[in-house]
Amino acid sequence: MSKRIRVSDQSLNVYGFRVITSGIDTTDFLKNPIMLWNHNRGWRGVEDEVLPIGVWKDLKIEGEEITAMPEIDTDDDFAARIAKKFDKGHLRAASIGIQILEWSDEPTMLVPGQTRPTVTKSKLREISIVDIPANKNAVVLYDVDGVLVDLSDDIALQQLPLLKLVQNDMKELELLAVSLGLPNTATLAEIQTKIGSLQLLAAQIPTLQASLKEFKDAQAESRKLEIKSLLDKAVEENRVPQGQRGTYEKLFDADYDSAKSVLDSLPKAIKLSDFPAGGKSGEAGKFTYDGKSFSQLSKENPAVLASLKENDLEIFKQLYKAEYGKDYKVS
Repeated sequence: MSKRIRVSDQSLNVYGFRVITSGIDTTDFLKNPIMLWNHNRGWRGVEDEVLPIGVWKDLKIEGEEITAMPEIDTDDDFAARIAKKFDKGHLRAASIGIQILEWSDEPTMLVPGQTRPTVTKSKLREISIVDIPANKNAVVLYDVDGVLVDLSDDIALQQLPLLKLVQNDMKELELLAVSLGLPNTATLAEIQTKIGSLQLLAAQIPTLQASLKEFKDAQAESRKLEIKSLLDKAVEENRVPQGQRGTYEKLFDADYDSAKSVLDSLPKAIKLSDFPAGGKSGEAGKFTYDGKSFSQLSKENPAVLASLKENDLEIFKQLYKAEYGKDYKVS
């Protein structure tokens, strides 16, 4: 019998209530740590189940869990059969028997699914080896006279003022928890904490909104200045006529990225001032412009010739005459 076994924790049991581990008084029990089989004693009238089947050693309370080492009396035939099944793993569970001293139905003490108050203080009377525990922290109750209470009997339970049904609509609490991004097992305290944090965030909304407006206003002003600079440059480079500036401003207001893409794709107008003045080349009598003859410019950069003709007809005529040996006639 070397297997330590959990005998209780404070999770919700199938009867709708919980037992707070830190509130369990084990003082009297440790003086006489008896072990029963399925909480059975003499009132059942079954001889084999009248006497304790053993004792519990090294009872430990760690956090919400109580564990102990079972020591079954193998000199007793009935107990020996239980010990054999326990060693083989055919029996694995234990259950505490307590007497309630205090309870609470405060919402903060309830968990989802709880229908009865939480036992906050109790006295441990016995611990039993059981075949089918009601739950992982199986528990039975004794009344003030030490009589075992049938927890499956709602009428009997209603006679115990400490275990009256509580108004605890945990379904709504579960839905609220999920809507707040919490697991549906969240306690009321956890939900209240979450709501509190959301309230703090909500209080910051006006300040955040003001900061956001200030940022957006600054961003809009910066964008406005950027658009003005882009259009100023486009007009200066003769890519956008001054008369069409308003049209491009509307395009920028509707879709900045598309308008900028269109503006960037417009070709820059060629100015005569962008090129060096014409002059004599190294070849005698050969007049060039930027080192290029009329025919070379016609092939390589006709836009330059067009600009010269428009803006400096004399240079254009000199290039023409140097190439063809005759004056250019203006049509």
